Amino acid sequence: QFIECQVNEDFVASGYFNTDGKTPIDSGGAFIEIEWWTTDKKTRIKTARTNIKVVNHTWVRAVCTDKAPANAAFVRWRYYVTRNGRLWCAAPMLQRGTVATEFWLHPKDQTDVDKMIEDIANRVATEDYTKKVTELERSISATEKGVSIISGKQETFINETYNAYVKKTESRLEVLDEGIIAQILKDGIVTAINMSPGKITINAAKLDINADTMVKWLTAKGIDTNLIRIDGDKITIDKDGVTVKMLDFLFQDEWGTKTTAVSRRNLIADPDFSSVTKKNIGNSDYYGFEGGYGLTWKSWGNVVIEKNTHIFDYEQMVNAARVDMYNYPEAIVNNGIHPGNEYTASA
Repeated sequence: QFIECQVNEDFVASGYFNTDGKTPIDSGGAFIEIEWWTTDKKTRIKTARTNIKVVNHTWVRAVCTDKAPANAAFVRWRYYVTRNGRLWCAAPMLQRGTVATEFWLHPKDQTDVDKMIEDIANRVATEDYTKKVTELERSISATEKGVSIISGKQETFINETYNAYVKKTESRLEVLDEGIIAQILKDGIVTAINMSPGKITINAAKLDINADTMVKWLTAKGIDTNLIRIDGDKITIDKDGVTVKMLDFLFQDEWGTKTTAVSRRNLIADPDFSSVTKKNIGNSDYYGFEGGYGLTWKSWGNVVIEKNTHIFDYEQMVNAARVDMYNYPEAIVNNGIHPGNEYTASA
């Protein structure tokens, strides 16, 4: 495949190589090579190659860089064995620039995005270091306080012109007379579980629990979740909002009186007789109660509504209807009635 290029433009070719026969390859060598071609793709102007230092049954990386010479219009690269042997290649790359990078899956295809980011950061941090010193610690010790098991690893990357870059990981388990301490150290971040009589302390940036969890009492500064169900599904909080069943959510005032925060729905459309016509019946204290077709209320007998006067020895009510056994209003409710439900009438 020919790739367009411009004069003096930098290109870098790279790939991973493996073989099952290093000896025959050593007699002639294996190479990765960049080729520069003219505009008509018929004349090869120049080549630059790098010897692939193959290792049996091991993937090794080879990199070759070069600058486009005069009259170069296209570039391509190849790998080959000069004489005998066979060679496998993986992740071949031809890139503009002088630094060979690697092929990465798209983040949506990554099964562990955090691990990918960590690998990239580690490669960038150690790119300029030429020597790595690894120190390992494996120990099991017993003292009068208990038993301690330690597994530690410290990697120190060294360069003559840079300060050392240190990566330290350590796992520690201590079994003491009065508790157990489990601790992990990585990149200066400590994750620990301390178990003592009657108490367990977990110190971690993130705790993943993939199980049904029973908690007797929970105190939290914040909860981020998609669904909360409390006490037999009486309260549900989800993406659609907050659902509270009738008479289960109570408000208590300063006198200790409990009332429902969400009232029951009144099935009577006109509970204060506002749709009733107040008919003048020639009485200074009452109006006539006139209900009829199309209205919520129907009048049986001679129902009256008290006027706003102060002659009665009780607190005034709005549109208070005076009724008895033979004179009363009636409302027929057709909506919201379901077999098996309980209903309450009050006034």
